[in-house]
Amino acid sequence: MKFDIGKPLAIRAALKPHDDGKPFEISDTQVKGLTARVRRIDGQIIGKWNCRITIDGKTKRISLGDVNEMSGTEARLAAITTREQARQGQTIVSASTAAREAQREAEEAAAKAAVDQTTLHDLLFVDDGQRKSYDTLKWQHLKSGAGAARHASNFLADLLHKPAKQLTKYDLERVFLQKADTAPHSATRGLAYVRPALIFLMKREWVQRDVLDLVEDLKVKTVARERVLQPVEWQAIWSATGTELLNATPAGLAVKTLMMTGARNREVAEMRVDELHLDRAEWHLPTDRSKNADPHVFCLPQRAVEVLRHTLQKKEDFGLEDSEFVFTNDGIAPVWLGSKVKAQIDSRSGVTEWRFHDLRRTMATELGERGISGEIVDMMLNHRASASRGGVKGVYNRSKLLPQRHAAADRWGNITDNWIDGHTSNVVQIAG
Repeated sequence: MKFDIGKPLAIRAALKPHDDGKPFEISDTQVKGLTARVRRIDGQIIGKWNCRITIDGKTKRISLGDVNEMSGTEARLAAITTREQARQGQTIVSASTAAREAQREAEEAAAKAAVDQTTLHDLLFVDDGQRKSYDTLKWQHLKSGAGAARHASNFLADLLHKPAKQLTKYDLERVFLQKADTAPHSATRGLAYVRPALIFLMKREWVQRDVLDLVEDLKVKTVARERVLQPVEWQAIWSATGTELLNATPAGLAVKTLMMTGARNREVAEMRVDELHLDRAEWHLPTDRSKNADPHVFCLPQRAVEVLRHTLQKKEDFGLEDSEFVFTNDGIAPVWLGSKVKAQIDSRSGVTEWRFHDLRRTMATELGERGISGEIVDMMLNHRASASRGGVKGVYNRSKLLPQRHAAADRWGNITDNWIDGHTSNVVQIAG
């Protein structure tokens, strides 16, 4: 049936005798091929504008739009345009296809915008439905992964909430140089932890290639650490962690244990009760907590045994005897010997420009100067790769020489007892 569909009420008039809900097609009287396929449901007219065209001898029906969203006049213009495009051999896209394509493009644009705003923090530490973080994929599977994640986070602190795709080599260079000015070793270490994460992100096109190129180029001139603490400094640090054991905090007691054993920071901080054999003056470090993945026996000086016995008693006094950790404030987690504890010791002792690792170096240096062999010192410090313990010799000597190591531990105890009690001839005053 043909109607002048340019008139506003043409479709309604055409449907008047057709209220049975069945589809009904109306053809325009002016534009060839323009139709409206409509029907009335519950008093509402629904349907589509269509245009029939012939392409390569075949008749096709192209959807132009909804009759309730497009007027008859607009439908005519759309039909004329469609027929002209067909005549010129252009590709004809129906309104529904165009709408779907527009929606797809909008969704892609929104997704790209979301990707462009994804921050370094999200990529490194946050999982979402479609992507797992670098922390989940890499760091959590490494024995030292927690420390690596912490160092990387500290190094990138000023950039973590910047969209990754906006990260430039100048951002990274600025952060690196700022840290290198005050703490070159920290800057170098931080960059070492960040590098594999940036390689991972670069391969997945989250960061630009030139950012990684800069990482390869950045270097900082550092001087090998040679800090050996003087006896008076040792005495000051010991006092700063609690002059009397009763006054020492769990963290202070842990630092005292560091000073007496030459162990690594984390090995002492996370010490377990079941690792201690104080009746034999020994601390047995298991494989899963040893840096070199070898079990190790630390031989303890008498003062170290006293510190540890006091710590266990203090735990019991505070109702924390069921905790697996020796040094703990709440019975749930071990103490953390980080920058805050170090700053408190610096403030109380007046000793600066030192690290916890310098305690190990001081012990090794003093014992070596007093004739203790390098092999014994290495074994006391749990050094695996060294000239004195390499190859087959290193494999078979790990758990031996305990009598010699106990003797060396007692010697170290005598040395530090003199320092702590102030009985030494080479005590020097701390400047300032």
